[in-house]
Amino acid sequence: MFNYQSRISIYCAPENLASMNLAKRVGMEYQGIIRKDDKDAKYFLLTREKYLRGN
Repeated sequence: MFNYQSRISIYCAPENLASMNLAKRVGMEYQGIIRKDDKDAKYFLLTREKYLRGN
């Protein structure tokens, strides 16, 4: 069973470069573009395991 408390995710507008750069800087991985609230959003994810590894 997947524990949703073991990850942090963000969605940001494709034109929001500052948010995308911040997500990458803290170690989040780009997952792709999704449709959220009738708009495209870039999806980034940081898992607990990756956070604890410090990567």
